[in-house]
Amino acid sequence: MLSLILGGILLVDSGPEPWLDSEKVFMARLENSLGEINEAKYRWAEEKEKPEDAIPSLGDLAPYLGKWKDTIEEFKALGIEFKVTSTKTRYSDVATLKRGIRFRAAVCSYYRAGTSLRIKTGWKAPPPGTSPMTLRIWLTNLYAGFFLRAALLMLVLANGMISLLRRFTKPAK
Repeated sequence: MLSLILGGILLVDSGPEPWLDSEKVFMARLENSLGEINEAKYRWAEEKEKPEDAIPSLGDLAPYLGKWKDTIEEFKALGIEFKVTSTKTRYSDVATLKRGIRFRAAVCSYYRAGTSLRIKTGWKAPPPGTSPMTLRIWLTNLYAGFFLRAALLMLVLANGMISLLRRFTKPAK
């Protein structure tokens, strides 16, 4: 019974965070989006003859993003905020998660709200305690899959033992 409850907890989506299929695909698309924003920023500054310290908005960069505009809009719908910086420093733009994101196939199955990505410096996580952790994520972090398999193995073994006992004991008359 305990393993059924635990299995149910692990199978039910909990919390408001979206579930994405692959961390690898997400990471590649987000890094590529930041790279495209950076390149669009330079094309914008060159075409509009802007100084190095000029900071465009994503709206200003939309004509220079091409197909990446839709990808960036998808990320914004997931709760990712993009901060565009000036052209003084290459790859200084930032993508920040405004809510947590979870992955079905991942090395790190959960990215907390406040986590940010810069191409130069990589991922930066917020201090612990700034984002609530759902029960499912907490159990996943405790290697709940291992405990679930162990509980299921124990159930199978117990069921086998009961079957053997019934077979070799005679019912009382």
